[in-house]
Amino acid sequence: MSLKYTPYQFQPDTTYLSREEHSKMMDDLRNRPIDFIDYLLFVKSMTNDDPLYKSMLNNLGRGNLKNLKFKSDERKILKLINNPLLNLTNYSKVMDFYKKYKDQYPVWAKKNGFFFNDLKNKYNPQSN
Repeated sequence: MSLKYTPYQFQPDTTYLSREEHSKMMDDLRNRPIDFIDYLLFVKSMTNDDPLYKSMLNNLGRGNLKNLKFKSDERKILKLINNPLLNLTNYSKVMDFYKKYKDQYPVWAKKNGFFFNDLKNKYNPQSN
């Protein structure tokens, strides 16, 4: 039985937004649950239509850079994990990802510790 991976969920930092930008974001999101990354893509698509969106994109990006880098790396790793032909090269990339972020995101690491241990046992049993 393979264990499930739990993607990292983070509360976006909106402290870099002005009051006007924050109000615009709240209006956009009212009654529309959307992933933060998808919202950033929407904001990016609107930058030519409204200068406020350009400022919002810069401020949201700056305030969430660390988490956005993690999510970008996580998406790449999830493509490797979901590949049924996980080979030794992909295994190494996945484990390097876990080692890189486990101290920075301890709650995420704890939720996924069994998943990564399961991978380790499956693909590198001599490491035990």
